[in-house]
Amino acid sequence: MEEGRKKGLTILYMNKKMQILFFLGSMFIVFILYFSIKNQINISDIKKNDFFGVCCQVDLVKEDEENIVLSGFAFQLKQDAKKGMFKLILSDIETGEMYYPKMDYNSRKDVNDYFLCEYDYTESGFIAKISLKKINTVNKIYELLLQPIGKKAYALGIYYTNGEIYCTNPKEFVPLDVEGTDLEKIIKQGVLLVYRPDYGMYVYQYEGDLYWIADENYYFEEDNTTYIQYQLWTTQIENLPQYRQENNWFFDNIGFYFEEKELQDMNTGNYRVAKKELPTKYSIHRIETGYYVDGKWIWQNHFLPYFEFTKQ
Repeated sequence: MEEGRKKGLTILYMNKKMQILFFLGSMFIVFILYFSIKNQINISDIKKNDFFGVCCQVDLVKEDEENIVLSGFAFQLKQDAKKGMFKLILSDIETGEMYYPKMDYNSRKDVNDYFLCEYDYTESGFIAKISLKKINTVNKIYELLLQPIGKKAYALGIYYTNGEIYCTNPKEFVPLDVEGTDLEKIIKQGVLLVYRPDYGMYVYQYEGDLYWIADENYYFEEDNTTYIQYQLWTTQIENLPQYRQENNWFFDNIGFYFEEKELQDMNTGNYRVAKKELPTKYSIHRIETGYYVDGKWIWQNHFLPYFEFTKQ
């Protein structure tokens, strides 16, 4: 065996053609490995989506016998959308392994109509398809990442498992105990947008309204002045209230005292609930809520509403 190996090396040494082929083959392998590792480095250095730059939503999930199809839209604020600018990635939360769906792109007139401004977001639609042979949708949880071409990926804070999309890791999620209360419909039919069990606060969207649901751990001021920050950013600053524009405050601030918006005529069980509408006079590409006091945030969340506009 040793003699055979030496003979092979001797032939390689003596044959220039074989040397060239060996060199090209080796370089090809190195090339493939380099870009594979390079891609993994980019993906592993994931950025959290801060909602200042990218707007994205997965608004339809379908499973058939062969594939999972995730469709939605994504665009970079303050620049025209172009097909192929983003790709969706599924990351196994246990192993960190990345899965790359086949990406197709489509036009989304509904998206552009909603965010209508000096930039054109029509070409923001995507359709991501991945074979069920590649991923396990029953026993695995995948975090969705959005990667602008040639840049680092964003962790969207969106998870996929069992044919459903979640805005928090389902493995860690503890549902609210609302059975038999008026909150049951809101929780079942609404969309969870903020999950802060560390402070005892949850925010759901239901039929165009937001519900701040506080459990027994949430801190309330004794004088009934528990202020909830509710700030919104838009692509249509010309539709903000006049006083905001005159002061160059290019976002809306409609924060409120929880106690003033608290629902008193509903059976909310073990929770205290405040309700506030989602504005419709301007588009929304970022919402900020939390508790801000003495010049610092006690808790804070940036999030997007769930867009329910109708495709055209």
